[in-house]
Amino acid sequence: MPNRKRRSRRPQLGTVAWRRLRLQALDRDGNQCTRCGNVAPLEAHHLDPHAGDTLNNLTTLCRDCHLDTHGRRPKHARDPEWDRLVNDLLRNPNG
Repeated sequence: MPNRKRRSRRPQLGTVAWRRLRLQALDRDGNQCTRCGNVAPLEAHHLDPHAGDTLNNLTTLCRDCHLDTHGRRPKHARDPEWDRLVNDLLRNPNG
C-alpha cells in the first residue's frame, strides 16, 4: 500500500489569508476573550470545526479558555490575581 499523506482539514495557519481572518475576528471581538474577558494571549477558535474558515465561524479565546474548550487543561496553574493585574495593565497601560 503506498504511503499517501492525508490532507489536513486544518486551516493553513501560516498563510496571509488566515492571519488576516484571525485579526478580523480578534478585532470584531474587541481584542479580548469572548469567554472570560482576558486580553492576552488570544487565539481564534472555530465554533464548528467542519464549517470552514469564515469570520462567522470564529470566536476569540484566550489560550486557557481555548485549551479548556477542547477539554485540555493549561500546562501550568494560573494565579487569578496575577491574571487580573496583567489584564488591567494591558487594558490601561498609562495607569
